[in-house]
Amino acid sequence: MPQYDSLFPHLSVRRNLDYGSNGKRKDYALEFHHVIDFLEIGHLLDRHVGSLSRGENQRVVIARALLSATQLLLLDEPLTSLDAKLKNTILHQLQALHREFGIPMLFVTHDPAEAIAICEEVLLLQAGRITARGNPAELLG
Repeated sequence: MPQYDSLFPHLSVRRNLDYGSNGKRKDYALEFHHVIDFLEIGHLLDRHVGSLSRGENQRVVIARALLSATQLLLLDEPLTSLDAKLKNTILHQLQALHREFGIPMLFVTHDPAEAIAICEEVLLLQAGRITARGNPAELLG
């Protein structure tokens, strides 16, 4: 999940989600309605992505990733440019998503508070090398 918009602006939310599933939904991906209900985006399905708020957009991007039969979510600064309230909402959804679907997440962030809130383990990188590894609260707190 990139930090910037990755949805096709000329398609509706539903068509973006269908594109993400790429026919895999039957055999491999999570059940469409379960993902939609979990992320509370059912009311957005017929809207074009250009009309979505930032938080709605983030939830649709997450849904598309889940429906693509992913085995790992790579989240590259997913909370960047969100206001504090929306950041907190999305952060809680990401925590619940991990519990609900059991998909491992690699969460890239420069914000220690985000890492402490969501990560079980952190790797600190400097100049492309791992300089520390361990418990987020111990390393960053």
